[in-house]
Amino acid sequence: MTIYFKTKKDSETGKKIQALVDRAKNAEEEINKFVDELKSDRKYLTSDRYILGTGIVGLKFEIEPDMKVWKKFHGFPFYYSPRMSSKEGKQLQEKLNSFDKVCRTEIGETIGFDDFLKTPGIELNGVDYFGIAFGSDWNHSLPTDCVEITGSEYNNLKNVNL
Repeated sequence: MTIYFKTKKDSETGKKIQALVDRAKNAEEEINKFVDELKSDRKYLTSDRYILGTGIVGLKFEIEPDMKVWKKFHGFPFYYSPRMSSKEGKQLQEKLNSFDKVCRTEIGETIGFDDFLKTPGIELNGVDYFGIAFGSDWNHSLPTDCVEITGSEYNNLKNVNL
């Protein structure tokens, strides 16, 4: 069963979550500049190891890029990843790897939860609050600035000031 919490954006926990969001926004700006230079769409695939749009593994191109440098990303039409058998592809991959990434486990760290296999869910679009979804069987107490709420309140965080 999932239990839900909210924390004010200006609380200690909220500030930690906001720091992750800010890192991701800064990375997104850098990534968008780079993909614009490549004449790629501003659409990309990310690794499930990372969150908030970080950890790029593939870029979308409407027109097929140079296939000596790029290879098709299996299962995703119009998406490509750098070809590691070419010097240019290796350089592109190094650039993609250089962008800041927010690891999935960092969300747990904001609430003092350290489990590589379990990741709390978050709702970032609240007006005044962030939402946190957590497994009831995870045997962890959230910080005191996190207040338990109902699932419907969690789902509505982005719509109202709770």
